[in-house]
Amino acid sequence: MFRVLPFSVRNRDEKLRDNIENTIDTIFGKTASPIGRVTGAVAPFRVDAVEMPDRYIVSAELPGYSKSDITLEYADNCLTIRAERSEDDTNPRYLCHERRYGVAERSFEITDIDWESASAALNDGILTINLPKDRSEEQKNFINIE
Repeated sequence: MFRVLPFSVRNRDEKLRDNIENTIDTIFGKTASPIGRVTGAVAPFRVDAVEMPDRYIVSAELPGYSKSDITLEYADNCLTIRAERSEDDTNPRYLCHERRYGVAERSFEITDIDWESASAALNDGILTINLPKDRSEEQKNFINIE
């Protein structure tokens, strides 16, 4: 199972997200995302999640982050991608200030994963996480007849 977990945002951003999702639901007549109600409009960074027969592949856009800025943590069937960037300490006088600083975080509920074989790579600002499915779970659902 793969499910996007809600992320923490301020109350006004949460209302904006709900309004966007309700508009999409009205236009299409159903929830637009097959893995849950989420939009990229207020997400801290964009993520694609793909299910293959033997694995999940999660790709996250993290331009400008280095490997040392990113943490991947798995606890209680929840994968959390956390990226942190510090703002310049010199206190410049910004003419335009659009880049994000601080902590950006997304969480996903994922079960049936072989965590020992999971891997991740960061190339050109795209973090790709390969999560092989644990096939032993499938065998637990069957009873051998003797």
